[in-house]
Amino acid sequence: MNAAAKIWMAALVVLVTLAVVLLSIGTPGVPGGAIASFAALASIAGLPTGIIGVYISVNTLCDMGATCCNVLGDLACSVAMERTAHPAAQSAK
Repeated sequence: MNAAAKIWMAALVVLVTLAVVLLSIGTPGVPGGAIASFAALASIAGLPTGIIGVYISVNTLCDMGATCCNVLGDLACSVAMERTAHPAAQSAK
Protein backbone atom coordinates (compact mmCIF):
# COMPACT_ATOMS: atom_id res chain seq x y z
CA MET A 1 0.00 0.00 0.00
CA ASN A 2 1.52 3.30 -1.02
CA ALA A 3 1.40 6.62 0.84
CA ALA A 4 -1.47 8.03 -1.24
CA ALA A 5 -3.63 4.98 -0.49
CA LYS A 6 -2.90 5.31 3.24
CA ILE A 7 -3.88 8.98 3.20
CA TRP A 8 -7.06 8.15 1.26
CA MET A 9 -7.93 5.39 3.74
CA ALA A 10 -7.33 7.69 6.72
CA ALA A 11 -9.51 10.37 5.13
CA LEU A 12 -12.29 7.82 4.57
CA VAL A 13 -12.10 6.69 8.20
CA VAL A 14 -12.35 10.29 9.39
CA LEU A 15 -15.28 10.98 7.03
CA VAL A 16 -17.22 7.89 8.11
CA THR A 17 -16.55 8.64 11.79
CA LEU A 18 -17.80 12.20 11.39
CA ALA A 19 -20.88 10.97 9.52
CA VAL A 20 -21.64 8.43 12.24
CA VAL A 21 -21.45 11.11 14.93
CA LEU A 22 -23.65 13.54 13.01
CA LEU A 23 -26.22 10.92 12.01
CA SER A 24 -26.43 9.44 15.51
CA ILE A 25 -27.65 12.71 16.99
CA GLY A 26 -31.12 12.50 15.48
CA THR A 27 -31.50 8.77 15.00
CA PRO A 28 -32.77 7.63 18.45
CA GLY A 29 -35.94 9.73 18.35
CA VAL A 30 -37.05 8.69 14.88
CA PRO A 31 -38.81 5.34 14.37
CA GLY A 32 -36.82 3.47 11.73
CA GLY A 33 -34.20 6.18 11.78
CA ALA A 34 -31.38 3.66 12.09
CA ILE A 35 -32.26 2.23 8.68
CA ALA A 36 -32.01 5.64 7.01
CA SER A 37 -28.76 6.36 8.84
CA PHE A 38 -27.29 3.03 7.78
CA ALA A 39 -28.29 3.65 4.16
CA ALA A 40 -26.48 6.99 4.23
CA LEU A 41 -23.42 5.49 5.90
CA ALA A 42 -23.32 2.55 3.51
CA SER A 43 -23.21 4.87 0.53
CA ILE A 44 -20.49 7.00 2.15
CA ALA A 45 -18.40 3.93 3.01
CA GLY A 46 -18.86 2.46 -0.48
CA LEU A 47 -20.75 -0.66 0.62
CA PRO A 48 -23.01 -2.36 -1.92
CA THR A 49 -26.66 -1.36 -1.74
CA GLY A 50 -27.78 -5.00 -1.44
CA ILE A 51 -26.49 -5.13 2.12
CA ILE A 52 -29.21 -2.72 3.24
CA GLY A 53 -31.84 -5.48 2.93
CA VAL A 54 -29.82 -7.72 5.23
CA TYR A 55 -29.42 -4.86 7.69
CA ILE A 56 -33.16 -4.18 7.72
CA SER A 57 -33.97 -7.80 8.60
CA VAL A 58 -31.35 -7.97 11.36
CA ASN A 59 -32.19 -4.51 12.72
CA THR A 60 -35.87 -5.43 13.03
CA LEU A 61 -35.05 -8.34 15.33
CA CYS A 62 -32.64 -6.24 17.41
CA ASP A 63 -35.19 -3.43 17.64
CA MET A 64 -37.84 -5.82 18.95
CA GLY A 65 -35.47 -6.97 21.69
CA ALA A 66 -34.56 -3.41 22.61
CA THR A 67 -38.24 -2.43 22.77
CA CYS A 68 -38.98 -5.41 25.01
CA CYS A 69 -36.17 -4.43 27.37
CA ASN A 70 -37.40 -0.82 27.49
CA VAL A 71 -40.95 -1.89 28.29
CA LEU A 72 -39.83 -4.31 31.01
CA GLY A 73 -37.55 -1.64 32.51
CA ASP A 74 -40.38 0.89 32.57
CA LEU A 75 -42.66 -1.68 34.19
CA ALA A 76 -40.09 -2.53 36.86
CA CYS A 77 -39.51 1.15 37.64
CA SER A 78 -43.26 1.77 37.87
CA VAL A 79 -43.69 -1.07 40.35
CA ALA A 80 -40.70 0.09 42.41
CA MET A 81 -41.97 3.67 42.51
CA GLU A 82 -45.46 2.52 43.51
CA ARG A 83 -44.08 0.41 46.35
CA THR A 84 -41.84 3.24 47.52
CA ALA A 85 -44.50 5.95 47.31
CA HIS A 86 -47.28 3.99 49.03
CA PRO A 87 -45.76 1.48 51.49
CA ALA A 88 -48.87 1.42 53.70
CA ALA A 89 -51.06 0.30 50.80
CA GLN A 90 -48.74 -2.64 50.15
CA SER A 91 -48.92 -3.90 53.75
CA ALA A 92 -52.76 -3.72 53.73
CA LYS A 93 -52.99 -6.14 50.82
